[in-house]
Amino acid sequence: MSRTGHPLPGLLVALSFAAGATDAFAFLALNGVFTANMTGNLILVGLFQRPHFAATLIGAGGAVLVFALALYVGFRLTRVPSDARAGFGPLVGAAGFQALTAALWLASRQTKTLPIILVLIALSCIAMALQTVAAKRMGADRSISTTFATGAMTGLMQDLADGVPGERGLRLLIVIALPAGALLGAALMYAAPALAPVAPTLILVGCVLGARR
Repeated sequence: MSRTGHPLPGLLVALSFAAGATDAFAFLALNGVFTANMTGNLILVGLFQRPHFAATLIGAGGAVLVFALALYVGFRLTRVPSDARAGFGPLVGAAGFQALTAALWLASRQTKTLPIILVLIALSCIAMALQTVAAKRMGADRSISTTFATGAMTGLMQDLADGVPGERGLRLLIVIALPAGALLGAALMYAAPALAPVAPTLILVGCVLGARR
């Protein structure tokens, strides 16, 4: 256990793995937009020379807005007890919205119109935002997120440079889990595209069951 003693380090790593798989699916299937990594979307908004930029602008810009709003609502609704149980509701919500994403993807694979893609992006963004809220409410350090690696990598390098034990192991595993999840998502998009959003759904459901115990 790390110095700060996070109660569910394995859960955070699993959530990071799910986020990597989700972002791989979103980027490859939903017009090159991320639904977990909002830093990437903010960069995409400025790439006006990219082919089909109008669709990218709508998708990436909408993703950032939906993600931010879902974060606010999730944090607002769970701000009063300050214990790990406050994160269980958002985690259930994340699994639910991820399941809706998978269901809509499976139902609409033959008619991937822009409106359907935008709805898929919104549902996936809500799932990833609620996942982020769940991790924070369950006690994750402010520099640790399960949807992007920059904070975890920065904290890891700072701990190493300063000689502070901190959350080195957990941060390293989170950094590794994101690309590992992306590898799974990319492999599924290549071999079994129908299952690409199903995999992170199953991981989130597993996280809900694990957190319940």
